[in-house]
This record gives sequence, C-alpha cells and structure tokens, in this order.
Amino acid sequence: MIAGISIFFDFPAIRDAPLYQVDGIQGAENADHYNRSLGGFLDLDQEFLVRMDLNGSDPARVVRDLRLHAMEDIPHQFWRLGPWYWPKSRQPDMEAYASQHFSPERGPDGLNYFAVHDRRADRVFLWVKDNF
Repeated sequence: MIAGISIFFDFPAIRDAPLYQVDGIQGAENADHYNRSLGGFLDLDQEFLVRMDLNGSDPARVVRDLRLHAMEDIPHQFWRLGPWYWPKSRQPDMEAYASQHFSPERGPDGLNYFAVHDRRADRVFLWVKDNF
C-alpha cells in the first residue's frame, strides 16, 4: 500500500532518462530529468511533465532550442498539474515561455511546450504536449 501511494504521488522523485521529446536539447546536457506522464489516448495526444534540474546548464539555450517565446501569463492549469515537487504558484524569480501555438487545452498537432524557468532553484518545469 505504501509503495502504491509513493508511486501515485511520485515520492521520492526519481531521476529519469530524458523523454525523446526533450532528448538532446542544447543547453541541457548536464540536466537531471524527472518525468511524469499525464496520460493520453493510446500513443496519440500524450502529455508529460518534466522537471529539469539544470546543474549549471544554460536555460537560454534550452528556450532557444525548443523555439519558445517569453510569456507574461501562466495558465492556471499549470499550477495544478504536478506531483509534490511541481510549483504551485508564481514566484518573483520565475520566467514563463511557450511554443508559438501552445494551448492549455489540446492545442495543435505536433510537439508543444510550456516552460517555467525558476532562476532561484536553477530548474525548468516543462509541460510537454505531443499531439497527433
């Protein structure tokens, strides 16, 4: 029972290999990845959460390689997504970025990203939507 609860809440966080959707990102070569699947329909329309502990990697290169642009607003859904280590509110040292047509709903086909860079913790929290 304890193991089941632990898996459900993703506690403790276990370092993973990078998802193929973010593998090889320039600027994140030294990052530790913590992945969480939000599910999807078969292998279509999948969503993932990725926490990247940058470990001195370059967040500007990560943003550039994913072709993200700066955002002022963070969708309210972002704060409700994650496991215990996911941020629950905006802090002063956070910057938001998104793919050109990112939508909190399904959104367009292809890979879509929403990212929050926490400069204080040297982490990027990435919401990945892989739509067919």
